[in-house]
Amino acid sequence: MIYEWWSQGGLILKSLVSLNLTGWTIMLFKSFQLFSHYKNLRSLSLTLSKSYKEMRASSMKWEHSELLKYLIESKSEPLMRSLVGVRIIAHIAPLIGLLGTVYGILISFQEISKTGLDDPTVFAAGISLALVTTVGGLVVAIPHLIGYNLIQSFIFKSENQLESLMIAQLQSDDMQDS
Repeated sequence: MIYEWWSQGGLILKSLVSLNLTGWTIMLFKSFQLFSHYKNLRSLSLTLSKSYKEMRASSMKWEHSELLKYLIESKSEPLMRSLVGVRIIAHIAPLIGLLGTVYGILISFQEISKTGLDDPTVFAAGISLALVTTVGGLVVAIPHLIGYNLIQSFIFKSENQLESLMIAQLQSDDMQDS
């Protein structure tokens, strides 16, 4: 059955499978990267707290919240990098599936115009292409949209946790200095 779909889907289905493999590779890499980031949040907060103190001491141009945001985003930006590829795949996969749908229906109508409606098998290949590529586009898009949103929410959660850890560290250091 999968082989039939593969042969019916043509170049459009092959491109969807290629996008699917690319997106899953990015999501798996980001998941491992995020897991490593979570394991090191405490040590990262200590490092960023030191950077915060140095930057505040060297220049008073930074406001407290701006500097915190800048430092935290500098560490979460690598986590966001290339994640946009997953979002793009989630958005274009249904459009590519729709392209296959329109193309399949076009093929069907061309066959109908050549031979008439006497034999339904004449236009079945076009309808099959339309349905297979529609399903393919949705099968690729849905998990990528979910994966993108999950990974992004974990990144935002790690930013909030890192900010809380840094504030606690800075307050603890201020109490020790007093």
